[in-house]
Amino acid sequence: MNKRNDHVGYDVIGDIHGHADELEILLAGMGYQLKQGVWQHPNRILLSVGDLVDRGPQQRHSIDVVRSMWEEGKAKVIMGNHEFNAVAYATLSSSGDYLRPHTLKNRDQHEKFLNVAEADPNWYKQTIEWFSQLPLYLETEHFRAVHACWHDDSIATLQAYLDDYGALRAEAWEPATHKGHELYQAIEVLLKGWEVSLPDGHSFLDYGQHERTAMRVKWWGAESYHYRELALGVPKPHTLPDMELEAAEIPHYDANKPLFIGHYWMRGEPSLVHQQVACLDWSVTAQNNGQLVAYRDHAQALATEQFVSVPNLESIQFDAALLSEALFFADPMATGCRENDCFDEYDGVALEVLARWGEEQPLRPVLATVLAEFFAPEWVTDEVMTAIFAELARVVREVAKGR
Repeated sequence: MNKRNDHVGYDVIGDIHGHADELEILLAGMGYQLKQGVWQHPNRILLSVGDLVDRGPQQRHSIDVVRSMWEEGKAKVIMGNHEFNAVAYATLSSSGDYLRPHTLKNRDQHEKFLNVAEADPNWYKQTIEWFSQLPLYLETEHFRAVHACWHDDSIATLQAYLDDYGALRAEAWEPATHKGHELYQAIEVLLKGWEVSLPDGHSFLDYGQHERTAMRVKWWGAESYHYRELALGVPKPHTLPDMELEAAEIPHYDANKPLFIGHYWMRGEPSLVHQQVACLDWSVTAQNNGQLVAYRDHAQALATEQFVSVPNLESIQFDAALLSEALFFADPMATGCRENDCFDEYDGVALEVLARWGEEQPLRPVLATVLAEFFAPEWVTDEVMTAIFAELARVVREVAKGR
C-alpha cells in the first residue's frame, strides 16, 4: 500500500509506454528531485493516467520509477487499458484459461513488456499484483481523471465490483473480461473510450493494419456529428462515411469539473481538447515529433500554458553533443568548466555513455556508472543526477523548438 500524502498540487502525466528516459527528464524539468533514488516534489505529487507499459524501450525502469514514487506517496496511478490487459494476460480463469488469450496478436501487443517481465518471474508477479491494485478512475474535490472516457452510467455500473480504493476486486476480473457482461462494457468505455459502429459495408484499417468496423469518437463535446469529424485513431478519416451520426449516439461530458485523460495518441502541440478536458497522451512513442506530456494542475480553470513536455529523444536525434552540453552547464563534478569556457570538458563522458546506452538501457544508471568511473563513485549523488536531468530537460526542449 502506498503511503498517505498531504501534498496540495498535482502534475498529471500522460501515457509513458516504457519511455523511462523521457519520464525522468520531464520530472526533473518540473522540479522533482531524486532523494534516496525516488523522484519527489516538496509540495506536489505526480498523477499518472495509466499506460505505463508496452511499445517503448525501457519497460522495467518506467514501472520501477513510477512505482517507487507511488510507494512513497509521491505519486498516484490509475489504470490504463495496457495495465488491464497485462493483468488479464497473466491471470487464469476458473476454467484454467487465461483471461486474455495468449494469441499471436495479443503476444505481439505485449511483447516489449513480456520480454522483460518473463526474464524475472518474481518482478513480473509483483508488477501484476501492483497493476491489479490500481483504481479505474480518480475524483477529487477539484478534478477528475480516467484513462479514456468519463461516463457516469459506466462508473455507476462499476461500483458493485470495486474495493474501497477503487480497484477491481479479485473476483471481478473474470466477468470484467467476458464480452457481453455489464462490467466488461463499463471497463471498455472507461479504459478505451466511446465507440460507435460504422454503417454496414464500411470499415477502416487502424494503425496496426487491423480491419475495424467501429471507431472511437470525440465524446467530450462534439461541435459536429459527422463521422469524419468525430473520429479518433483513424489513420485516414476521409475514407469514413460522408454522413452524420445521431447526436444521441454520443455521450456528453457534464463539465462540472476539469477532467484529465490519456489514451488517444494526439499529435501536434499539446492543447485542450475541450475547455474542461485535457488529454495528456501526445504520442511519446512516435519518432516524428512525439512528446511525453504533463499538465501542472493548480485547481483553477484549465489553460493551455499549463502543459509541459519533453520530446521523444529519438525524434530529436539525441546524441553525445547534446548530453555533453547538459553536463557542461550542470558541471556535476565541479570541474569549473563553465568559468573557464571548457566546452569539451565532458565530451569523453558523453561519448562513453552513448556507447553503452542501448535499446533497453535507461540513461540514468548508465550515466551514473560512467561518471563514477571517470571521477569518483562518492561524487555521483542524487543531487548531482537531479541537476543533470534538469539541464537535459532544458536542452531537449530547446532542440525540439528548433533553436
